[in-house]
Amino acid sequence: MAIKLFGLFVAVSVLVECLCFLIKSLSIESDHLFACPRFTYGHAGTVYKEFVYISGGHDYQIGPYRKNLLCYDYRTDVWEEKRPMITARGWHSMCTLQDSIYSIGGSDDNIETMARFDILSVESYSPQCNQWTRVAPLLQANSESGVAVWEGKIYILGGYSWEETVFSKTVQVYDKEKNKWYKGTDLPKAIAGVSACVCALKPKTEDKKKKTKTKKHQDRGR
Repeated sequence: MAIKLFGLFVAVSVLVECLCFLIKSLSIESDHLFACPRFTYGHAGTVYKEFVYISGGHDYQIGPYRKNLLCYDYRTDVWEEKRPMITARGWHSMCTLQDSIYSIGGSDDNIETMARFDILSVESYSPQCNQWTRVAPLLQANSESGVAVWEGKIYILGGYSWEETVFSKTVQVYDKEKNKWYKGTDLPKAIAGVSACVCALKPKTEDKKKKTKTKKHQDRGR
């Protein structure tokens, strides 16, 4: 299902359990997939420069999620523990915007009751300083939402609220300069467990020809 929203987002109805590194885009010659230092699921991941970062999640069916942040260097095939997040979370979103990595929303389990609750907090991580900073929280719950970055803004598509037990069709947009979230155009339907990406579309050949003819016609009138 393709969704046009200030650009083109492609939302895919599939639950992402692990991060698949873009080996081809980095021209890595390898006959094996790198392994995480420990079993984990419900985590999120992103790529920053030539490094893979994953955060949160856990390795048990019940119980609180982790704050951990792991960084993978494909050149040395080594995972390194980085400064943990401020808030433990799982089923959240991660993305890279400029020189910062963002860990967005998600959920966690209450340590006493094991009841799942929503997390609206958002954190920004500086790879250069190895430091997390709180930024403006989400407008609403977003577990298992899609995330994409377009023209300097973060887009959170859909998601699920464990407290309200409802899916969402809301698009939440983060403006880094203003440190503010605002509501974008709703998706056609409520959805969660999705992936999102931005596709750069080139003008059709016919459109180019029309523009060329129009320009020549205007030139003749001058």
